[in-house]
Amino acid sequence: MSAKKYYWLKLPKDFFRRHDIRILESMKGGKELVLIYIKLMTESIPHDGRLRFSEEIPYTSEMLATVLGDDKNAVETAMNQLKKLKLLRCDADRTIILPEVPKMMGSETSSASRVRKHRALQSNSSVTQSKSKEKDSDKEADEEQHGLDDDARVHKDLTVVDLNRLTTVFGDFSDYTKREYLKLKAKYDDETLHAAIEKAWVLGGKTIGYVRKILEETRT
Repeated sequence: MSAKKYYWLKLPKDFFRRHDIRILESMKGGKELVLIYIKLMTESIPHDGRLRFSEEIPYTSEMLATVLGDDKNAVETAMNQLKKLKLLRCDADRTIILPEVPKMMGSETSSASRVRKHRALQSNSSVTQSKSKEKDSDKEADEEQHGLDDDARVHKDLTVVDLNRLTTVFGDFSDYTKREYLKLKAKYDDETLHAAIEKAWVLGGKTIGYVRKILEETRT
């Protein structure tokens, strides 16, 4: 079973002192507008700051109001003001782009989280161990490092955008998935490949073969 992928938004300490955020907050209902902006950014994290319901269907203000749990008029007002402040834009196909998100996002798999927590517990431990126990601990650390090295080899030659695309659909993907993805990337333009991956995600396709099938059907 694929490991879960966790995402988070890293707000800088001075986020609420930024001029654009202060201007937004000073407007009528400004605190709600800022909150809607943060919600939009959070929703877009798995897609590198892009918001679109599916390949065929872009989000409308009504749909976003439902997803965010906010009033439709408030969502429309927030989006209009965010456009003026250059914090949001819409592509020609009506995909919503939040350009600040790639600078502020972070992610981690559940397996990496377990390793990090385990190491934190080890570093906080003050128990003195015998030489034999130290050897066992070193062996365990080597095994963990070997697993992390394997992950690094799988991720070689992939950009941050590639990694986010693959983990969104496949979770902790294999070396085979990476190789097949790179073959498809060399064969198809980025827009076509991204659309196929998004379609696979919407339809529940969990294999690189499913993405390949979508691309082949698109060409026929």
